[in-house]
Amino acid sequence: MNDYNKFFFYRYIYNGILDIDNMYENEIFELLEACDELNFDELIDDLQNYMINEKEEWVQQNLIYAHTTSSQHQSFNLLQDYCSEIISKNPGLFFKSNDITMIEKSMLITMLERDDLELKEIDIWDMKN
Repeated sequence: MNDYNKFFFYRYIYNGILDIDNMYENEIFELLEACDELNFDELIDDLQNYMINEKEEWVQQNLIYAHTTSSQHQSFNLLQDYCSEIISKNPGLFFKSNDITMIEKSMLITMLERDDLELKEIDIWDMKN
């Protein structure tokens, strides 16, 4: 945990206030991961809801990062469900992403095997050409 996130935790522990409005989105994800490690369960859902409701555009633009990070943490189920819903409704956001090369093979296979994708498999391969 970096010093910046430590500051937020200390502030939250001592006075119950966590001001995330001025944080960058990737810092919020780091804070989420720290909350998971430290079992601050009461903050995990609030931070996930904040990302889903207030930072929706950023999550969609960074869909692979958000999906990968949320799938690595069992307690990030809200974000994981949200990302999965976006992928099923608009698979192009996922498969056209420049970050697609960063996705793990197993996760890519899982995505391709989904029955709820609103896209034919052949169209997925045509997206990158």
